[in-house]
Amino acid sequence: MLRSVGVDQFSMPERLRAMPAAQREHFSRQYAPHQAMLERLLDDVTFAESVIGRRGWSAALEDQWLPQLPAAPETLTALSLPPSTADSDEARLTEMRDQARLPLSAWLASLARLRLGAERNEADSICLREAVQSGDLALQEAVALALARWPYTYLHPYSLQASELRDVLWTLYRATCSPEAGLGLNLLARQYANVSSEAIPEELLAPLLGSEDPDLAFGAALALDRQDVLQAALRAPHKRLAAALGLARGGAGQLLAPVLTTMDDGELDHLLLILKPLPELRPALVTLTESPRHQAVQRRALDLLARLGDPADALRLVAANPTWYANDVLNNLDLRPQQLEDVLTALLDQGLDPSEVSGFMSLATSGRVPDGFVPAIFRQVGPEAQLSLVSFAGQQLAVSQNQELHRWLWSLIDGDLPEKIQERAWAMLSGWYGTYGSALELSRASVERFFGGFVAFTERLCVVIENPQLTGRFFNSFRFLAVLSSVDEGALAPLTELGAPSERLWQALLSLTQTQQVFIPDRAAGLRLLGRMTRSATQHNTLEIHLRPLLDDQETPADLQRGALAALYPSAAAQTAYLAELEARLALAQTYDERSPIGTVIYSLRAVIAQTP
Repeated sequence: MLRSVGVDQFSMPERLRAMPAAQREHFSRQYAPHQAMLERLLDDVTFAESVIGRRGWSAALEDQWLPQLPAAPETLTALSLPPSTADSDEARLTEMRDQARLPLSAWLASLARLRLGAERNEADSICLREAVQSGDLALQEAVALALARWPYTYLHPYSLQASELRDVLWTLYRATCSPEAGLGLNLLARQYANVSSEAIPEELLAPLLGSEDPDLAFGAALALDRQDVLQAALRAPHKRLAAALGLARGGAGQLLAPVLTTMDDGELDHLLLILKPLPELRPALVTLTESPRHQAVQRRALDLLARLGDPADALRLVAANPTWYANDVLNNLDLRPQQLEDVLTALLDQGLDPSEVSGFMSLATSGRVPDGFVPAIFRQVGPEAQLSLVSFAGQQLAVSQNQELHRWLWSLIDGDLPEKIQERAWAMLSGWYGTYGSALELSRASVERFFGGFVAFTERLCVVIENPQLTGRFFNSFRFLAVLSSVDEGALAPLTELGAPSERLWQALLSLTQTQQVFIPDRAAGLRLLGRMTRSATQHNTLEIHLRPLLDDQETPADLQRGALAALYPSAAAQTAYLAELEARLALAQTYDERSPIGTVIYSLRAVIAQTP
């Protein structure tokens, strides 16, 4: 009332004393609600200050509001608070934040809750961010220093992103060289690879090791890599994760072996990401993979075992997840041959297609897998894996030239397996035979290199010739029969002196006269070899019976005529004599006409003889 008529606050006491007692009592009753409202606000702020450990906001609030009392009725209603019903400090601060009539009250309540170590929540996070952005420098500093402590910098950020907190702390550090701000910056840089900071001098942080504030002392131990302090802190549940992270980052991860299996999944999920694979940790990691842990924890423990590379864990890893760990395990050169075979078998038993694992297929040329591995396991796997194993065996063969493996690949073609497997086997064989610079040819050295001798080679050559469906089904078959086109003189004697195999080959070559599925150049080359292998009069007579029709038929392709001519009449003189015989027959018939069938044959043979070397 007095204020409404222009009485200022300095004259107010004297005017009140001059009033009659009844009037003073009347004014006091009117003023009491305003006084209670302000005292309630101030009481909350003062309580929050006591928890925060800094003062000044309650005095500023009192100075701000005293001159404005009594307030307008609507203001009084808006600012009045109900009596507190909280039964603990944390509950009172929660109530203060949730019922706050002024933003400052909510900000201070959340800051105080932070200092009490209350559980994180979204409401506090929002209030703390608003406090930093409020423009109140004292409040901004208090929040920044609270968030600079190790639970929020070294572990999980809160309210502010790491880069935002860094910027606030740098502003404070440059202005004050505050050790607490420097500590926060140091811990942020250790935790976040993408949050770099200038080096904070150790001499600035060292005094904090002796701080009476346990959070500051422990934070300094983290920043200065005090392993003795961190190892002791492993026994404190609320510090255990931070201490473990500090030891891991400081290169002392082996000290975590005794406690690793006692940590909960949340702690391990964070720790295993930065832990280095150390032999001392292996037993604990194995235990984690075998215990009922969260899938992510087991995966990270397995990852560390894979990086550690102990052969004893090979089967454990591929059993856990072959897709993830197959390459790591297979590329481990410490695996003994039997261990490697066991791993390959385990992968195949799980239905893995070797072609989907680069480490599997690359072993084919490494010499680490016995040549007998694929034949031994081939029948135990599915069709797709079989197809890949054929490729694997083919690559092995190209390196080892193992004749047992060679014969096994041929056995796939001889058997009743699906056509695509036979095609793959033939492709691997023909690819090997066609090796650039050292392809299969009919010479002693080449036959012995690829087949170990002429008996095995002759047998295989006969199989291909006698089974023309091979050449019809498998595109690459021509590579094999192409050896007929260039027969080294040194190979001729072995081919004709093998007894039964030589006779079989002679008959197979003879069958080429009627085999339409074979390329004409290969048929012609086979006929030339047939002529060179012919030794007896009986064989020559047989040739006459089978090959003369080719010569006498004007429809016979020129290449085939040349082959037949070379087989029957190896020398140029013999070929000329044969041509003279035909011309004599034509003369006797007294119907010489180059357009007649025999005339056409003579004309064709002249051209063939002229082109024959």
